[in-house]
Amino acid sequence: MDSAFDKLRANYPSLLSNELGPIYLECHEGWYEILNAALAIYAKVEEELGPVRIGQIKEKFGGLRIYAKTPAAFEHSSLMSELLEAWSLQTCELCGQPGKRQSGMGWVATRCEEHSGVRRGFEYQIPEHPAPGIPNFGLKVVRVESSNDAILLTTYHTPPLLTPDVLIQGYDLFDPFDRVECTAEEARERLIELGDNPKVTWVCGDIGIHQRIFRRQ
Repeated sequence: MDSAFDKLRANYPSLLSNELGPIYLECHEGWYEILNAALAIYAKVEEELGPVRIGQIKEKFGGLRIYAKTPAAFEHSSLMSELLEAWSLQTCELCGQPGKRQSGMGWVATRCEEHSGVRRGFEYQIPEHPAPGIPNFGLKVVRVESSNDAILLTTYHTPPLLTPDVLIQGYDLFDPFDRVECTAEEARERLIELGDNPKVTWVCGDIGIHQRIFRRQ
């Protein structure tokens, strides 16, 4: 019988291979739903915006990491990565049930109560109806843009479920509820403060703006 990861490879052959050969999924199958949702989004990005190149998919410090190069027009690449990791840190890597990050025996992993302390050996059952998108986990996102000589910080509520169709729209379907125009120094202080809040993330699509805010004094 095909494994969950065999099914992913069959559904997304171009995303899960590159010029060097197949991309190995360096995690357990309990994260199948997370990977399926992520690959569905990347497939939509490829269809609408341009090539996606996945370099590595792995577990690190108990969370899922997907290293991918996406088109510049895909504004939600960083947000998507952050939400995928947040989802994985609440999902048992072995069975897909709710879990939490735990450490012991020199390793860190996300496990449910049943599989606490178990490293491998569980046979995963593929769900009949995988999740259609990425939950937002109550996350707010602050978008950083240039506005004349100032920095514009716009805070958005993310939709409850981030599906491929939602994410491909950029910020058009997001709900802005706060806009602040500030200097680069004020922006730096505000973004550093936001970095301590796990329910808020910020994205800056222009490296020039990022350098302007965080340039060495």
